[in-house]
Amino acid sequence: MKKQLIILVIFMGLSLMGCGPMEEKPPKVMIQTEKDNYELTIGSYCWGDTCSDVAGSVEQLLETEEKKPIKVKPGQTISFVMKNGPKPNEISVIQENDNQELDVEVKVKDNQISASMEEGIYYYIYDVRWANGDDAFYPFALEVEVD
Repeated sequence: MKKQLIILVIFMGLSLMGCGPMEEKPPKVMIQTEKDNYELTIGSYCWGDTCSDVAGSVEQLLETEEKKPIKVKPGQTISFVMKNGPKPNEISVIQENDNQELDVEVKVKDNQISASMEEGIYYYIYDVRWANGDDAFYPFALEVEVD
């Protein structure tokens, strides 16, 4: 009986160590360019028992947060970094066009994308999903400038 009690106490202690407090929001995401790091704003998400919906285009969301487009060079590599929290199972990047029906999925390789080769401002959504059903999107804009 004493042995069973000791095993039970050890098991409960080990179980509690893995049950830290869950964050209330999805992890922060940074964009890394050749020169700088930029923290992205969280858009809509479902995290644990909480869901938060934001409405509007990426451009409208960034204006609300007073976020300016990130200046990059044509074809420059853009890296996404999520330092804390669980790593997502699915990652996609969507380029939002003026006509919502023509949004384009951008190729993501090793958590990186390449900026457009043409000058202009481009609006994107970094969309991530976790195996437990949580999801989040992070809007951002890139301004491609030729030197």
